[in-house]
Amino acid sequence: MSAGSGAPPAARTRCWPEARLRPRPHEPALGLPARSEHFSLPAVPADVSGKLRIWDTTQKEHLLKYEYQPFAGKIKDIAWTEDSKRIAVVGEGREKFGAVFLWDSGSSVGEITGHNKVINSVDIKQSRPYRLATGSDDNCAAFFEGPPFKFKFTIGVRARGAKRGSWAPGRGALARPGTGHRRSALPAVRGTRRAGLAGHTWGREAGRASWPRRGPHASSDHLLPQDHGRFVNCVRFSPDGNRFATASADGQVRAGAEAPSPSPALPRADLAAWRTHITQQPPSGQRGQAAACRLPELTSRGDTFSFLKIYIYDGKTGEKVCALGGDKAHDGGIYAVSWSPDSTHLLSASGDKTSKIWDVSVNSVVSTFPMGSSVLDQQLGCLWQRAHLLSVSLSGYINYLDRDNPSKPLRVVKGHSKSIQCLTVHKNGGKSYIYSGSHDGHINIRSCPAASAEHGPGCGRAPRVPLLCPAQSQSRGELETSPLGPGRAALPSPQPGFSLTCPHYWDSETGENDSFAGKGHTNQVSRMTVDESGQLVSCSMDDTVRYTSLVLRDYSGQGVVKLDVQPKCVAVGPGGYTVVVCIGQIVLLKDQKKCFSIDNPGYEPEVVAVHPGGDTVAVGGSDGNVRLYSILGTTLKDEGKLLEAKGPVTDLAFSHDGAFLAVCDASKVVTVFSVADGYSENNVFYGHHAKIVCLAWSPDNEHFASGGMDMMVYVWTLSDPETRVKIQDAHRLHHVSSLAWLDEHTLVTTSHDASVKEWTIAY
Repeated sequence: MSAGSGAPPAARTRCWPEARLRPRPHEPALGLPARSEHFSLPAVPADVSGKLRIWDTTQKEHLLKYEYQPFAGKIKDIAWTEDSKRIAVVGEGREKFGAVFLWDSGSSVGEITGHNKVINSVDIKQSRPYRLATGSDDNCAAFFEGPPFKFKFTIGVRARGAKRGSWAPGRGALARPGTGHRRSALPAVRGTRRAGLAGHTWGREAGRASWPRRGPHASSDHLLPQDHGRFVNCVRFSPDGNRFATASADGQVRAGAEAPSPSPALPRADLAAWRTHITQQPPSGQRGQAAACRLPELTSRGDTFSFLKIYIYDGKTGEKVCALGGDKAHDGGIYAVSWSPDSTHLLSASGDKTSKIWDVSVNSVVSTFPMGSSVLDQQLGCLWQRAHLLSVSLSGYINYLDRDNPSKPLRVVKGHSKSIQCLTVHKNGGKSYIYSGSHDGHINIRSCPAASAEHGPGCGRAPRVPLLCPAQSQSRGELETSPLGPGRAALPSPQPGFSLTCPHYWDSETGENDSFAGKGHTNQVSRMTVDESGQLVSCSMDDTVRYTSLVLRDYSGQGVVKLDVQPKCVAVGPGGYTVVVCIGQIVLLKDQKKCFSIDNPGYEPEVVAVHPGGDTVAVGGSDGNVRLYSILGTTLKDEGKLLEAKGPVTDLAFSHDGAFLAVCDASKVVTVFSVADGYSENNVFYGHHAKIVCLAWSPDNEHFASGGMDMMVYVWTLSDPETRVKIQDAHRLHHVSSLAWLDEHTLVTTSHDASVKEWTIAY
């Protein structure tokens, strides 16, 4: 038996926890990596450890081409030059926060300097002459020319008439062009009555920027303000390279060339008095003179000018063109922007739970997309790819925006946002349903097409059909959301599968989904199964067992059984019986009521299975033994039968016809016992390189699958241990946590990487 050959899985795009969706140069379809006309362009995923891996996307094997670590820390964003030869990488470094290098050699082609804190975003102008822009937690955006890329100036703070590169923001700092070095420009100033504004402070303690004096008594008419007063989250060049945009978490706009209306927190009379004093009366003393040539940021007692802005700059010179929306583009922090393909419009995503389309030429809002009222509806990422407009919510949902009907998305892609611990399958009305439970207590439901001839022999190495296919493109590309949450760089991923982020119903053919109503588990779902009455039975670390109707898909307080200790595993049998293995306890439930328990059984029970006949219960323990119990009415009776495994038992299951019991253990072995022969050992299966954690029988009762900590899945043949299908690196990020069979040729696996995958198995 061998895995059949077939087409390789389509390329995917991983949206990392602190990343935005964004297209790449020469990108043919949504979510695909950039490609050059002259050579094969790899996919470039990066991770929180600072590793950047370059994969070949043109070959079936998706070989790893190069691996770099540009700096020590999390990588937050990546950008390519238009010829697909140079990569810019930024993030949370130590001594440096960014790097620019050639993708095929790692040779440096410039320096990213000028920032003293984490750099959140980077982008490169997609036409010559090249320009590079960055946005940082130091409230600044920086502008670079190259290659080799060199620091030109910090965007947004200069005196009128001063040469670019002369003045940079950051507590009275003077920046030398081409370097990131700064020296003190003005002494720290604390506002006093002598400065004309009692009770308010500014200077090094309160201010975010300094400006040079213009004559003996400077006024605000000679000064340009710092554009952003809080973290700069996103910078993006337009596709034609003529402009670029910056967006901030909370832009604080100071009075100056673009004087805003006063903040509601500051009385209008006080502001007028301060302006009169600072511009008309000669200041006295060193502090007063220093205050006169600065614009204070009034931060004491919350008196701030807070306006949420998106700034547009010239793509070649870095000169500011306009601020979208005037004083306020959004009511909350702006976390991402994305240009339209024709460079005339801009899509923005904000913490005010909306996304907006802007007409840049006339500086106006074209459409506003309200995404909800919950905190989880905050918008952290967006992408404008050809005709598709997408946004990413704090919940991890991916929203397809509808320009014709902004009030309702075209579709919402949902799923788990935490690691998936378990899954089960159930057939109803000609469809197979997948139920998966995650670390945060959420349960996901997904429907699959009915079994047919197309499910027959295929490839054992790749998913038969993607469980999620949001991109209506030639490649049927998939969007894969990370379990770590929403993020800032769109990084191509070579691995198959998809990820889910919350409790929902899925249809693999249409992508339609729904969710359970009500409040469910509040902690990790440890195990789940479906009983004979069509109810989903799940146990959780919140010390409960829940019975949920699969018809109503509604959590009900009536179907909750509270246990004394934390449950580990649950199994169901005919007649309304449920057996729950807890820490140091075995509990028998009858018709959703606790009727019997075995306290302190003399070993630590780990897993449980009920024979399809309903008369026998098998309990596996950490001592490496399986014990058999009989169900007698409302009690459990120990049969005194002890089955020896090769190590601590991690999972066990009866075949569907009840003829065999398969037991897997921490010693990397699967042992099969024959029920008809008094539970004698039938065969032993070796192959895993690490602890086996789960197994499941095929409906044909001739094959079973096992998954382990080695990230491998084996499909075994009962009669011949040497005949097997090996799926290597089934989940590359984490080990396989659970698996189940949809039919004789379709296997479903899940992992702590928050993804569920379907595999077609060929014998």
